[in-house]
Amino acid sequence: MGDPCLFVYSQQEWDKLTEKLNSLPLSKARALQGFLFAGATKVQPDKQGRILIPQNLRQYAGLQKDLVIVGASNRAEIWDQDQWEQMCDEVTSDMIAQTMDELDFLNDRVKQESRRAKEWSFSMCRCCWRKQSRD
Repeated sequence: MGDPCLFVYSQQEWDKLTEKLNSLPLSKARALQGFLFAGATKVQPDKQGRILIPQNLRQYAGLQKDLVIVGASNRAEIWDQDQWEQMCDEVTSDMIAQTMDELDFLNDRVKQESRRAKEWSFSMCRCCWRKQSRD
């Protein structure tokens, strides 16, 4: 189901997600509830800030030796480094531009001033995006 990674939520965000799922009709939410809640594990960092990821979750996400932790809006994601890099390699500047256009990320003023908004490209460097003009 989805990308091969683990989602990490704060207790507050987990409670919001739980509330939203519980508000859906059972016919719509049952599979997702079972998937999320059956695999969920509450963890506490040790004195050095480390967490122990249970074997079943490491296996599900294909976590090997090197991991990447990515901030993703209201959660963090834990990826196997090789899988993260493969996913990043599959993201194209056209995909990013299309999504940003759908979200109306570039406001009308920028669109009017630039007239080249569709010529912009975006490149990924691990967890940060950098806009590059094709001049």
